[in-house]
Amino acid sequence: MHNCASNLAQFLESDLISSGWDPEFLGPKLPSDECFQATLSSLDKSLLKKFTYEDSDKEGERNKAALDLFLAKNEDCRHWSLLQKVASDDRVLQEAIGEVKSNLDRFFHPEYGKDILLTFNSISEGLDVGKGANVGHSNVDFYSKLTCSPLTCTSVALAETYRLMISRHPTWLAAENRRESVMGTRIVTGSVLTYVPKTEKISRTICTEPLANMLLQKGIESVLLGRLRTVFGIDLTYQPDKNRSLARIGSRDDSFATIDLSSASDLNSIGMVKELFPPSVYRWLDRARSPCAVLPNGETIELHMISSMGNAFTFPLQTIIFACVVKAVYEMLNIKIRYPFGKSLGNFAVFGDDIIVVREAYNLTCRVLEAIGHQVNIDKSFSSGPFRESCGTDWYLGHDVRGVYIKRLDDDCDFYSAINRLNIWSAKHMVLLPRTVGYLLSQCRKRFYVPMHEVETAGVRIPRFLYDDRMPRKHHKRLYFGPAYRAVVIVGYKVKLTSEESLTGEVASYRSNTSGQKLNPKGTYLAHAWYNADGHLLAALAGRLRGGYFFIREFRRRTVVKARRSSCWDYVGPVLHESGVGDDLLVVTWQNLGNLLP
Repeated sequence: MHNCASNLAQFLESDLISSGWDPEFLGPKLPSDECFQATLSSLDKSLLKKFTYEDSDKEGERNKAALDLFLAKNEDCRHWSLLQKVASDDRVLQEAIGEVKSNLDRFFHPEYGKDILLTFNSISEGLDVGKGANVGHSNVDFYSKLTCSPLTCTSVALAETYRLMISRHPTWLAAENRRESVMGTRIVTGSVLTYVPKTEKISRTICTEPLANMLLQKGIESVLLGRLRTVFGIDLTYQPDKNRSLARIGSRDDSFATIDLSSASDLNSIGMVKELFPPSVYRWLDRARSPCAVLPNGETIELHMISSMGNAFTFPLQTIIFACVVKAVYEMLNIKIRYPFGKSLGNFAVFGDDIIVVREAYNLTCRVLEAIGHQVNIDKSFSSGPFRESCGTDWYLGHDVRGVYIKRLDDDCDFYSAINRLNIWSAKHMVLLPRTVGYLLSQCRKRFYVPMHEVETAGVRIPRFLYDDRMPRKHHKRLYFGPAYRAVVIVGYKVKLTSEESLTGEVASYRSNTSGQKLNPKGTYLAHAWYNADGHLLAALAGRLRGGYFFIREFRRRTVVKARRSSCWDYVGPVLHESGVGDDLLVVTWQNLGNLLP
């Protein structure tokens, strides 16, 4: 795969130069020339930036870089002190920090201080297990975590808090009592640090949390998300679109500046939270967090950050902190703040560590962020000039110049995805990439040609006239073949819960079926699950069962070829039409692929 990436880079460079790209472009004669060169340069930089391939040495280097960075940020949190960050004679910064503290106090005390946001009752309403893995749990489903496995937590007090919170729900409490009598509770040191791919140079660290900790974290997250919508008008479901719109406006007229932070999720120190947050809020956050993390080598370290990536309340918490910072800066500079309620964009935007402010507030906002322990990434923060980036979009003079990122090329579905996304980019900017797309097509072991409306991993999207010219007559009635379920399918154990009378003993083996395959009588998978009748009812009430079945683990990727029909082959979908691609995609796909199809 390394050679594949190297060859791909050469073909891309050749295509871009043929289209007029100048790698040594020094200055534009016209704004249109500048935007065109920026668009081509963006694709050249992005295509393989996040590409990773299976190489134990390279993977080890990426993981080591990620671990070193995590440990360094943890030490920064250990040594954070407001007295060191803010000089005694810096009245402006001192006043700004005071405003941040006041904003946080008002945020966590609704009704003008007459109420408290984080309470036993409010947190208990949002308890949930999360979607990922937890310490001590090999399965990721609701039923397995809550009803038929040990409860992992960092303290006995935390487990008792969880049981008290569910005591108002008879079914949940009965399921928990039944689980506890057989499976018990296991006290663990803390979270477990793992790695996931990020870029070709560094991995990303994620801390897997114990289950009881995660339950409380999800409860806190639910409260914080609701309060964010009420106070700041920030709904994390729709906020990315508002960030993108403000970034586009800022690239066009310099009215908005974008701020990017380095390792923001790992730099909210315990000291900073103690200093700025109400004491009751800190106590709840501290109760739900993991005090330690177990490294891949088995070593245990003390965490000096209030939360890490993997903690459920990390993202909304940092959104709250940065929104309070922006509000404080606007108040200091007498800038009237406009909140993004409803369809309004407002005049600021915060989505995690993706921050946008009016240009006049950029410098002071950066100073306040650094004072509370964060590090502004100067290379990715922009207060002037024609470029802005936010929430996965890159804007240059109001034009989206975002490139295409290829993260892996492990199987044919990855190649299909890369080809289809490059064709969309090519149609959007009217830049042909026949050599690049042709090389990717040549690397596919099996070629499936699918309609334009199919998902990007289902096969190579081609116009109907290209398909008709190359397929046998019997396939003309809109019949095509491709991976089943329109994409790569995660295969997992499929378990059916049955009545307790049909089981023998407390632990039973259930016949299971792989998604998309028939049962193989000679090699049936076995899934072990202890039957908890109250847990069965709880899972059903929570909507976590489908037809009485659930998947207890996802363990490999698989594709299954299946014949399908299309009644609207050339329909590209509303999203691409709105982005301005439309019928251009049909023409560009033909120009990129027409001479390469059999």
